Amino acid sequence: MGKYIDLLGAYILLATIPPLIVSLYLYKKNKKLAAKTIAAITYNLVFYFISINVGLGGGTYFYYFPFMISFIYMFQAEEDDKYALVFVIASLVCLIFILITVPYPPVYFQAPPERIREVMFLSFITSFILTMYYFYVIYKYQQSLSIKIYETEQLNKRKELRSIIEIQETERESIVNELRNNINQTLATSKFLLDKAKEEHTNNTLIEKSYNLTQEAIEQLSLLCVTLNPSIITDIGFIDGTKEYINNLRRFSSVAISFNCCQTAIEDIDPKDKVSLFRIIQDYISIVLRNPNSKNITITINYAAPNISLSLSQDDESFNFMQTPLQNSLSDIKNRINYFNGTIRQAQSGDLRTALLELSLTE
Repeated sequence: MGKYIDLLGAYILLATIPPLIVSLYLYKKNKKLAAKTIAAITYNLVFYFISINVGLGGGTYFYYFPFMISFIYMFQAEEDDKYALVFVIASLVCLIFILITVPYPPVYFQAPPERIREVMFLSFITSFILTMYYFYVIYKYQQSLSIKIYETEQLNKRKELRSIIEIQETERESIVNELRNNINQTLATSKFLLDKAKEEHTNNTLIEKSYNLTQEAIEQLSLLCVTLNPSIITDIGFIDGTKEYINNLRRFSSVAISFNCCQTAIEDIDPKDKVSLFRIIQDYISIVLRNPNSKNITITINYAAPNISLSLSQDDESFNFMQTPLQNSLSDIKNRINYFNGTIRQAQSGDLRTALLELSLTE
């Protein structure tokens, strides 16, 4: 409506409103291919009529490039590549048709040549800016898509690890029940009979030896039940339960074990996470106890929600628990570290070799 009135250009742009509204409606109804097809046809027709209006000298055909990039990406994002190829071919045909048939000076738009030159420069600059913008948008979309894919993979990985951990716990509970219901009862009966025989003073030496072996077997089985069944953690808490477990170990091992955890807030974490943390400590102790040169084990836990720092130390500098032949125990530790999105590294200070674990309780 200024000095150089261009009503036809306004009419052309207004005419795009109905098909674009239809496109948005179809897209909302999840008919995405139909929506993109209508929008692509509208886009080609609009550029054709605008180019006729301002002439080839107006440079409006420059807008083909950013819009082609955006439409190619949209077609490839969710549909088959063949639709993107059809769109490219159709758009290039329209572009070539414009370059061949549209005259250089404007046909309907009355403006001096210098104004048309300004329109051409403006079209070129705007087209260039739009092209850069579309590249940026596509880059950001791909970046967010990569993050979503990574997060999905991590979530699935955590679910798989949780499933493995729960299966292991179920298997251990079944072993505990078997030990309690069968083997332990048998040994208890054997001990009862030996008590009777001992009272009668027959074969005292042999009976005494049998009695001691049976008593030791019962204690070992009791310890095994404590080891396999983490109910002590859920019953009396993580800190007290771990201390009780270590106290039970002292009855059967000469290795000095110390446990330090001052943050009582650790008792507020999920019970399954407490069991997993207890299993890491348990498996580490089990591995170190197989090494005859280790005399001291130190376990230190620092908790600052949602992160847990776990320091596992032993005093044999030549022993590397990451190279243990007990691969099942080591594999269990690594699975739980991965489940917690954690890391593990080893450090050495004097005679102490320490495994430093950083765990995260975030989902």
